[in-house]
Formats: sequence, C-alpha cells, structure tokens
Amino acid sequence: MWRIWLMIDPRRGMIAILAFAFFMVLVNHFVQLSTPRYGSWLSEPAPGATAAIQQTRDEEVMVAGRQQ
Repeated sequence: MWRIWLMIDPRRGMIAILAFAFFMVLVNHFVQLSTPRYGSWLSEPAPGATAAIQQTRDEEVMVAGRQQ
C-alpha cells in the first residue's frame, strides 16, 4: 500500500477522493429529489392545512346530517 503513495502525491490524492465523494453526494441528493417519493414534499400542503380542511369537511357533514 505504501508504494501507491510514492506514485501519487498524498495531498492531491486526498483532495481528489474528497471531491469525488462530494460530487457523488450531490448527484445522489438530486436523484432522490427528482423521484416522486422524496421530491414531492416541496409541493405538498402543510400538515396543519390538511387537518383544517378535514375538520371543515367533517363539520359540513355534521351540519348536513342535522338538517335531514
């Protein structure tokens, strides 16, 4: 293993490895954000807004049930 470092400058080698790892992390994140499972959270409504809409619908159903 030590002979490899005689052919490659350790500083350049470590910088190249870290740059490659950072590039792979960025690619992985962008691929996951482009999928429907992990990328759709940006376009979904807030959880509180969904609960408020459901509560309003439940109240409408209860009022409609009383009128019959």
